[in-house]
Amino acid sequence: MISYLINLMFDNILLSLIIVCTFLYYYTTSTYDTWRKLNVPYAKPVPIFGNIFKMFTGLEHQVDAFGRIYQQFPNEKFCGFYQMSTPFLMIRDPELINTMIIKDFSYFTDHGIDMNPSVNVMARSLFFATGQKWKIMRQKLSPGFTSGKLKGTHEQIRECSDQLTNCIHDKSKETDGIEVYELVGNLATDVIGTCAFGMKLDTINNDNSSFRQNVKKVFKPSGKVIFLQILGVLFPKIIKILKLQTSPVDVNAINFFHSVFREVIEYRTKNDVVRNDLTQTLMKARQDLVISSDYKGEEKYCELDIIANAMLLFTAGSETVTATASFCFYELALHKDIQDRLRAEIISSKIKYGGQLNNEFLEDLHYADMVLDGN
Repeated sequence: MISYLINLMFDNILLSLIIVCTFLYYYTTSTYDTWRKLNVPYAKPVPIFGNIFKMFTGLEHQVDAFGRIYQQFPNEKFCGFYQMSTPFLMIRDPELINTMIIKDFSYFTDHGIDMNPSVNVMARSLFFATGQKWKIMRQKLSPGFTSGKLKGTHEQIRECSDQLTNCIHDKSKETDGIEVYELVGNLATDVIGTCAFGMKLDTINNDNSSFRQNVKKVFKPSGKVIFLQILGVLFPKIIKILKLQTSPVDVNAINFFHSVFREVIEYRTKNDVVRNDLTQTLMKARQDLVISSDYKGEEKYCELDIIANAMLLFTAGSETVTATASFCFYELALHKDIQDRLRAEIISSKIKYGGQLNNEFLEDLHYADMVLDGN
C-alpha cells in the first residue's frame, strides 16, 4: 500500500513537471515565428530563452550578447532576435538609426522599460517616462542644458578640480595607491551638486559623504531584485499586475534625495533665490506643470515628477561620469605613450589660453576627445 502511494505521488509530481515544462515551452515559443512571417533576418532562438541563454545564466555580458547578434548580419540594415518570448528588432544601419533618433524621433520616444510610478518614484523621471508625458517634460528640461548654461559652469568645475588636486597631493603623502573610482566619484558628485543644484557638498574631502553613499545605493542590485527581474522577463504581466519592484533602487536612498531636493526647491521658492542652473529649470517646470497646469489624466504632473527628475539627473549624471573617467584612467595607465601625448596636449593648450578653464580651451583638446571616445 505504501509502495503504491509513493509511486502514485511520484507519478503525479512527474506529470506536474511535464505539464509545467510543456506550458513554458509553448508559452515562450509561441512568438518565434514573428520575424519569419515579417521576412526579417533573425538569430535562431532556443526554447524558453530565445537568444539570451548565456546572458540569462551569467555566462555572457549583455553587451557581448547583443554584439554577437549584431555581428551575425553584417550585410543587413536590421535583424531580429528574441529575449525569452519577446521579439526585438535590432537596427544596424547608421543612416536608419540617424533618421529614427532625429527626423522620426517623435515615434521612438520610449526606452522600452515599463515601470510603475506608484511603485517606484524613478518611473516618473525623464528616462522612464513615455509618450506625451515624456515629450512635455523634455521640452521643459531642455533649457537647462543650453551651451550658455554649460559654459557658465567652468569656474565651478575649476574650483572642484583644484580641490581634487589638493586632495591627491595630501593622499600621496600618506599612501602609494589611491582608489581612482572613489576619487572620481567624489569629484563628479561635487561638480553636479554645485553646478546643477547650487549645493557645496565637499565630498572630495569627505569620503563618507551622505550624498556619495546614497548615490551608490540608488542602483545597487540585490538578490531579490535580480530574481524579480528574471521573473519580469519570463512573466512581465505578472510583475505588472502585482506591482512588483524590479529595479535596484534603495528606498532609503530615494527618501534621502527626495528630502534634500524638496528642501532645496522650497528654500529657493521661499527666499526668492534665482540661479542660472538646472534647479532653476526644474523650478520653472514645477511652476508650469504642477502649480499653474491644467493637464488632466495621465498627463497630469505632481511634485514627485519634479523630484524624480532631480534625483535622476544627480545620480545618473555622477555615476556615468565616474565609470567613464575611471575606465579611461585605467587604460591610460596601461598605455603610457597615450598618457604622455594627452598630458602634452593639455599642458600646451593650458599655456595657449593663459591657464584658463574656458570653452575655447576645452574645444581645443582634440586628442582628449579621441581618448574619451576610445578612438
